[in-house]
Amino acid sequence: SLTLLDAYVPIGVPELWIYRSGRLTVYLLREESYQETAQSLMFPEWDVVNLLPQYVEMSWQQGSSVALRQFEQEISL
Repeated sequence: SLTLLDAYVPIGVPELWIYRSGRLTVYLLREESYQETAQSLMFPEWDVVNLLPQYVEMSWQQGSSVALRQFEQEISL
């Protein structure tokens, strides 16, 4: 299903990640609406917008355990 950003405003979810068509988009709640951002506030040390899509794709192609192991290696460097 498609995620409607406005549905999360009343409960105050501070950060939303939406993955569609091979692209991760991060949104931050600012002044009662969500705004797209290039950086996660939850994980400021990682470039999640560019890092995570490759592991999602890897999971679909090679399996989730392979992707998870590779991701764990990447973030532990």
